[in-house]
Amino acid sequence: MSEPVRVQPAVTPEDYLAAERVAVVKHEYLGGQVHAMSGASMAHNRIVHNWHEVLGRHLAGHSCEVVGADMKLRVASDVFDYPDVMVCCEPISDTADYTESARVVIEVTSASTRRIDEREKAQAYWSLPSIEVYVLVAQDVVWVRVLRRGERGWETESLTHAGDVVRLESLSLVAPLTAIYARTEVAQAADM
Repeated sequence: MSEPVRVQPAVTPEDYLAAERVAVVKHEYLGGQVHAMSGASMAHNRIVHNWHEVLGRHLAGHSCEVVGADMKLRVASDVFDYPDVMVCCEPISDTADYTESARVVIEVTSASTRRIDEREKAQAYWSLPSIEVYVLVAQDVVWVRVLRRGERGWETESLTHAGDVVRLESLSLVAPLTAIYARTEVAQAADM
């Protein structure tokens, strides 16, 4: 005889937010279900840090700000993600648990997260009108995919060469991949 399938009861967004304020481990929230997040590699951390440096320098004195991976993005009433990097141009209260108005979202992806980042998260981010650009950055090879909001959906640009540059027109930013991959083994292998 087989075991019955045990379904976790749905958690409300309010209960999720209250629990997340005191949680030791971060969790994402999707449709009433809470999912623990795993740790990240050093390459992942270096790439996230590099994005913070590039964006932080560029946005100095600007009303937009770089927001890190500890701030949640509310994608829908029942979906909260922790993007690796966001650029937000609307004011965010010091006591806010999340934002709903990111302009740019950047995810550093791995073999185990790429499918979710390319499909589910891209679809979810498309539903937020504030998001103009979604950037995926591989941590194990030189590969950056820039998805820009267009009239008919996401317009995609793929960058795979060490000499390529990422252009975020809405922020007037041009960032060489050498800056994004600085201090990683990927950069050393690509002779950046």
